[in-house]
Amino acid sequence: MILSMAFARLLYHELAHANDYIPLSSIDELNSSESIGSITWDNYNGGRLISKKLYDISPLKSQELINIGLGSISMGRRQQMSRRR
Repeated sequence: MILSMAFARLLYHELAHANDYIPLSSIDELNSSESIGSITWDNYNGGRLISKKLYDISPLKSQELINIGLGSISMGRRQQMSRRR
């Protein structure tokens, strides 16, 4: 059961990334003759990624996030953080 819950969390996390590349609001406007790669590339180059907009407004390098340690975790240093505590 624990493994399946962890797997479900991972899937939801990854689906959130998919929503970033193809927002729900744009699904009705998609051209079915285009590949997913082409659509996501166009969204990336066109500045339509939600994460890019959010990063431009409030980057993950803010002092507040650094103070609580989230910057270290997002950069793959979770083990170093746990050793310090």
